[in-house]
Amino acid sequence: MKTHNGTLVVRNGQLIDGNGGPPVPNAVVVAVDGRITWVGPAAAAPPVPPDATVIDAAGGSILPGLVEAHFHPTYFNVAALEDLDIKYP
Repeated sequence: MKTHNGTLVVRNGQLIDGNGGPPVPNAVVVAVDGRITWVGPAAAAPPVPPDATVIDAAGGSILPGLVEAHFHPTYFNVAALEDLDIKYP
């Protein structure tokens, strides 16, 4: 997994944390050396270091990474649908 060295700040986006709460408008996420160190509304955010990489998420949303873990292990080495032990229309 590729990580960012130093401080990364993502700001001005709507934060959706995935826990079911309401979105947080004008949010900030701070990560240092690839680890999230602060998340919340911009009004309460820590100062941005001068050497930080800043991403402006204005008009967008900030949300946890999504992983597509869906796969079909029975489909490997299958030349035709008839080779599978499934029913299809």
